[in-house]
Amino acid sequence: MRKKANTDDPIPTVIPNEMSSKEFRRDWARLIQKIYEVDPLTCPKCQGSMRIISLIEELDIIERILRHLGLWDIPNHDPPQPAISRFYS
Repeated sequence: MRKKANTDDPIPTVIPNEMSSKEFRRDWARLIQKIYEVDPLTCPKCQGSMRIISLIEELDIIERILRHLGLWDIPNHDPPQPAISRFYS
């Protein structure tokens, strides 16, 4: 209905960022570290510092990479069965 009445203002999907790329990377890493309690820019093998060199957004490319690594068709498992406790009187 809003579209027909010309009152549906489009919201841009990419909002311009006022931060520099260095500030943005630092904030991104800080948020990931806060949520997952791990620094995403520290190598899990050698603990060395890593940097972002590329960002892949195309689904077909992501699928090709994950299929190559054998990670695309990982079967889901059923959730664990609840423990049944029985009380005897």
